[in-house]
Amino acid sequence: GPYSLSVRDVDEQRGPHVKHYKIRFPDEKIGYYIATRRAFKSLEDLIDYYRKNSDGLCCQLSLPCPRPKPTTSTISKDVWEVPRNSLQFIKKLGQGMFGEVWAGKWNNKI
Repeated sequence: GPYSLSVRDVDEQRGPHVKHYKIRFPDEKIGYYIATRRAFKSLEDLIDYYRKNSDGLCCQLSLPCPRPKPTTSTISKDVWEVPRNSLQFIKKLGQGMFGEVWAGKWNNKI
């Protein structure tokens, strides 16, 4: 499938920004390339080459950009658990393969 190489660059005029390079792979005979003058058998070979040579890229590759960890809720699962004695089941409305549905009260409120 199509690939791209995204490189974080910094210059005086634009400051930090990201540049994207399309990685082409017409077939196994030609290989992967950004510029037709140099093709590689694998993506790993392409990345390894550009770690040692900028060769037309905005800069030589160094380290992958860190991926920020997704934020997790500070609320634990326990907060979402309702004590069974706070519920009052009044009327069964229906049921299905996954359980029953009831009308009722929670802490004496409808």
